[in-house]
Amino acid sequence: MPDESEKDEQKTERFNMFMSPSEMKAIDDWAWHNKIRSKSEAVRRLCQIGLLVGGELDGLSDITIKMSDALRDLDDETFSFWGLIADPANKGDKLNREAVLSLLQGILDRIEKIEAAASDISSALVGLYSGAIGIATHDSDEGQRLASAALGTANETMAKMRELRVQRRATMSVLSDISYKGPKTSEVRPDGEPEL
Repeated sequence: MPDESEKDEQKTERFNMFMSPSEMKAIDDWAWHNKIRSKSEAVRRLCQIGLLVGGELDGLSDITIKMSDALRDLDDETFSFWGLIADPANKGDKLNREAVLSLLQGILDRIEKIEAAASDISSALVGLYSGAIGIATHDSDEGQRLASAALGTANETMAKMRELRVQRRATMSVLSDISYKGPKTSEVRPDGEPEL
């Protein structure tokens, strides 16, 4: 996307190209829908939208891969958790609380990663959509400004959401230490078993 020094640059470069009739109709329809009077302005704005979106796709792709990996890990951990619970129950053995806690913490970690990736993708898509709409519905310079502002807002929102997730993680860690330390001596029955 052009920076501030290129903002007032005159459009003096020519570019000729061939298109199919259906491509030309799609551009005409898009221009009419967005109240753009000339084909050249419509093509210029579509190129700006393409550059805006293309610049963000790599980041979205990386986030999507992380989300996919976290989903796979969550599936594995959920299966392990089920086995940890079902195996002792089938054998009549006691449940290993520390192992259950450890697996639950892993599952919560995966859910947190999935949630983080989903919110990052959502914020990026909202920013891209706002930017594309800004370019489509305003003149090029104003559209560029709106696109930059929308992406900046989306990035700020993602940063705030990351901070909140870190704070929630710290709180959950403290709560899990409190909740799972085991029974106090006063909570142990005379036969040595903890009261539930």
